[in-house]
Amino acid sequence: MTAESTTGRSGEIEVPPFPSGSRRRRRTASRETPRRLQVRRAIGFATAFILTLVLAFDGGGYDLVIRQQVGLAIWALIALGLAVGLLPRARLTTAAWTALGGFAAFAGLNLVALSWTDSDERTTAELARVLQYGGLVTLAYLALNRYTWRGAAFGVAAAAVVVPFFALGARLFPDILHDDVAQALSSDRLSYPLNYWNAVSCWGAMAVAVALALSANASRIEVRAAALATIPISALSVYLTYSRFGVAAIAIAVLAAVALSRHRWTAVANAIGATAGAAVAVLVTRGQDEIARATGDAGAGTVVLVLIAAAIGCGVWALLTSRAGLDRVRMDRGSARVALGGALATELLGAVALNAPLGDAW
Repeated sequence: MTAESTTGRSGEIEVPPFPSGSRRRRRTASRETPRRLQVRRAIGFATAFILTLVLAFDGGGYDLVIRQQVGLAIWALIALGLAVGLLPRARLTTAAWTALGGFAAFAGLNLVALSWTDSDERTTAELARVLQYGGLVTLAYLALNRYTWRGAAFGVAAAAVVVPFFALGARLFPDILHDDVAQALSSDRLSYPLNYWNAVSCWGAMAVAVALALSANASRIEVRAAALATIPISALSVYLTYSRFGVAAIAIAVLAAVALSRHRWTAVANAIGATAGAAVAVLVTRGQDEIARATGDAGAGTVVLVLIAAAIGCGVWALLTSRAGLDRVRMDRGSARVALGGALATELLGAVALNAPLGDAW
């Protein structure tokens, strides 16, 4: 079966999607995708990947200067693209206009707030923040369409799982990567590269969610294995922040990844394997006093070897779960709702019941 390409209003060459049930048809569609469409996907991936890492390694983009520089660059790119006709790449839907209208209304509210604010400077900074976020959303709507958005999404996902590697590097190799906040405060909480331990823990939890979702739903088995292999690193980065909220965030991340996955049973199985790998990494790291307390790098080699072993184990586990046929297991909608509700209730009750003893142990 072949697909006939059609040219849309924006000049994008579109390939009608095949039914979702046939892998052979999807492979055929992939072979027939025009080369320039692949290039656009690559550009979307690179842009999202680089922009996310630039902000992450510049203190998370919290600083006013870097945030406003990025905002100006985004809006300049939008203006240039519209001026030369490269944008938009797709027609904006009603949902897109609604989202952009919401950002415009919020920006307008911040602008009006200048008439009653106690600090024009701080209100202007918040207005700039809203405009930056709105610019990101606007650029995504204008530059991506149904055939290219996956490249940008994968770029954000790749950046998400890369940052915890560097965060751990600051603890294992302090002579190479410097956790300036932890050193200045004489703290054992991991703060690199976002300069705030709670931010690092939240990022690690998001990386866990992204990796777990990819490990259960990616179409290529090697992507599944690579994604699950990163979870012990992300989980250990959360542990070394010593943030109790980070632990809760990981629990929420796992629950969300399972609930929103297309292959929930595969996600559950992968979560079990990743939990085992992460637990081993945490237990070994706790035994390395200088690493755990951020007083030196003695024991770094041991932690690295354990992380490598845990990553390999998780990768092999993902290969096994992918080939075990769990993707084809389905639960009827009513049972799925009951199971999800029960899991959420159990998690909340457990958190309440164990809050005090777990807090003391932590």
